[in-house]
Parts: sequence; C-alpha cells; structure tokens
Amino acid sequence: MNATTIKKTVLSIIRQREFLIKNNRSNKNKSECLAITKRIKNYVDAYGNKYTIEGWKRFIKNNLDELFFLVPKNKSGESVKNKLILFIS
Repeated sequence: MNATTIKKTVLSIIRQREFLIKNNRSNKNKSECLAITKRIKNYVDAYGNKYTIEGWKRFIKNNLDELFFLVPKNKSGESVKNKLILFIS
C-alpha cells in the first residue's frame, strides 16, 4: 500500500458515512459523526499530499478509534477495518 491508497481509503470511509447520514440510514449519533468527519476531512485536505507512508501510519494509529466509529457495520466495513489494521502493522 502506498500513501495515495490509504488517503483514498480514509476519504471513502468519510464519503460512506456522509451518504448514510444524508439518507437517514445511520444509526449512530449524527452530530458526533459529522464532527469526526469534518475534523478528519479538514486534516486530510491540509496534510494529505504532504504525508509519506510513515505519516499516514501515525495518522491512522492516532485516529483509529474514530475511523472505526465511522465505518459501517457490515461485510465491507469489516474489510475496511482489516485493511486499516494491516496498514498500521
């Protein structure tokens, strides 16, 4: 995996959660999800192109719980979680 792949993965997690919230399919706290997505999206927009592999590993480690909170609880969500865990190990 390279830095671009992990950036796309993080942005896809955010897009999925925003879609679920927009269509009222999200069972999670709407305001908390929006706050997390806004913070992570701003961070990725600011530093996404500057990060190397090591920078992305630190970012994922520091925000792993919040990213897991945003991931949907289905088969595709499990594969995304496994991908994130594999990336930081």
